Amino acid sequence: QRVFPMAQHGPLIMTEFGTYDCSSTFIRNTLRILEIMGFGWASWAVFGTAAEDQANGACTLPSVVGGRKLVDEPFAVCAGGAAECSAVLQPLPWAGTTLHDYLNGVELW
Repeated sequence: QRVFPMAQHGPLIMTEFGTYDCSSTFIRNTLRILEIMGFGWASWAVFGTAAEDQANGACTLPSVVGGRKLVDEPFAVCAGGAAECSAVLQPLPWAGTTLHDYLNGVELW
């Protein structure tokens, strides 16, 4: 009741959302609602958790990207440019791949 009226004053954005349980259901549902309502968004978090850690159920952070090198050397690997960055910034299972697919035009619902 307080958020939607603010749209008359400018764009609305939802920031820093994610899950700690290795799931994508919340992310998928949230993206759908945000799309319907015309909200912008920024998911959380873009610091690395190794995919193998998440595969073993260690979802201690709501990370969406991972890779061992990213965890060991956070974002220093991206200093060389986009090619180096894309080699290590891989979407993590569940939330990460859901967001990656959505941004690449895959129908989620």
